[in-house]
Amino acid sequence: MNQMQLKICSIHIRQPGVVDLPSRTRLYHLVPIAMETIWCESLTGYINRLGWAHHISPRILVSEVINPQLPEPLPSVATFCPQLAMRLNGNGEQASVWAKVVGQLTGHVDLRCLTLSPFVGNFPVRLLRSKPAWCPACLAEWRASNQPLYQPLLWMVQLVTLCPFHQTPLVERCPVCHKQQRVVATNKTHLFECPFCTCWLGKVSDLGARGSEAAQLISWQGWVIAVLEELRAASLQIGPLPWKSFFTHLSRYLKERKAYAKLASALGTDSAYLHRWVNTQEVTLETLFKFCYQCEITPWQVMNGKLDTLERVVREEKCKSSPLPPHPTRRVDREECLRQLHTALSENAAPPSLRQVARRLGHDSTSRLTEHFPEECALVAQRHAEYRDLRKQQRLLKIRKEVRLAVFTLHAQGEYPLIYKLSPFFPNGLMRQREAIEAWREAMQELGLEP
Repeated sequence: MNQMQLKICSIHIRQPGVVDLPSRTRLYHLVPIAMETIWCESLTGYINRLGWAHHISPRILVSEVINPQLPEPLPSVATFCPQLAMRLNGNGEQASVWAKVVGQLTGHVDLRCLTLSPFVGNFPVRLLRSKPAWCPACLAEWRASNQPLYQPLLWMVQLVTLCPFHQTPLVERCPVCHKQQRVVATNKTHLFECPFCTCWLGKVSDLGARGSEAAQLISWQGWVIAVLEELRAASLQIGPLPWKSFFTHLSRYLKERKAYAKLASALGTDSAYLHRWVNTQEVTLETLFKFCYQCEITPWQVMNGKLDTLERVVREEKCKSSPLPPHPTRRVDREECLRQLHTALSENAAPPSLRQVARRLGHDSTSRLTEHFPEECALVAQRHAEYRDLRKQQRLLKIRKEVRLAVFTLHAQGEYPLIYKLSPFFPNGLMRQREAIEAWREAMQELGLEP
């Protein structure tokens, strides 16, 4: 009889107790892309991806989930999402509040890293574009290699105008319909598909720009990104950046050495202008970066009082050439401006906005028009606002009529017209709007049905 070897099996029985499970979140725990690097995702780009991950339009996500959780909810999400939402990528209080609320909804506590706060701290001047920009070559490469598509925060910064990988300018308009993209998308199109014409916004890279001017621009853009990376690393290490010390150290140095005139001469600018922005601290980030680039010094070095490079610039009265071409000054054609403004006032079918009139004249903004023709510009703006109010009233009246017709149609077919049954009649979430719900309730009461 063969001897059998008994194997002793140890059985571990889990003791009853409390199991630590992560708390549930209202939204998916979507992981931000490249959060630990300078190419981190922007907060608005993250909100867009979050909406599409839930198979709804990002604007609906903002309207029905995020906005009610804010300490001060937005009065109108529809006017905020197309352009004003760009503020969420900035360094202001609104960006901080939204990062905190979206973090609570998704379980991420560090979404502040998706804003400009770690890059520039509390720098007080506007830093962001008005509408999103992108590199078509990057999109094409990411799609071809099955990498996730996202909107880097750097693409939202005004100073970043060139893709450092392809040396091609960032694009702001759709190549087909030539329209700018909304900051927070209002439909269910995929990321980087134009919501107006559904055109794919990616494109295989062409050769980058060549020549001396292009080389200088590439050098400038590389320096800008390197400086932003340095500032981000310093901010994550010490907290808010001490911008006040930047101006304090610079002002003290120039005052002690009486070097305002010499430094202004080296920079090719007016010494009064240099003295004014150094001491009043009222300067754009572009001017500040341009100053540091020409002096071959970084803002972080100035904050720490390391001004050795300035000593050489002041002594030799020579620095690097300006990285940016001078802004062209354009003469205002008063007769043509008046003609266009009077034409806009005489159009009855669809009165144009003041911005549209400025574009007809080839101006990027309306400031010069309002400066020279304040009364005419006020009339143009008023007529366009009245026209928009009229269009809104007509649209709401049309929604009410269509909802009422759909309710009566379902009731005539023998179906109880519940609100979800109207969705096939009204795509894109129209039945979520307050006016549509009110029209449904009125139609139900008219039929003698209880909503």
